[in-house]
Amino acid sequence: MKINFLKELKSHEKKALDDDEVKKDCTSKLLRNTNTTGEIIFKTSSIIYGIEWVDEVFKQVDPKLKLKWH
Repeated sequence: MKINFLKELKSHEKKALDDDEVKKDCTSKLLRNTNTTGEIIFKTSSIIYGIEWVDEVFKQVDPKLKLKWH
């Protein structure tokens, strides 16, 4: 049996977001029409795996969100 990895990944992301009720979160409602920025800061040199996963999660939360990786 061949597994469609991307399809499975999107399905798991959607389920996790639905379980967390992300769209009902009070902080997301407070920031609805606001431009915000955020940073992920590491104390030491690091390698991030799963950038595609993070991009997809944010896209599912709000397709208008833009992420910039450095």
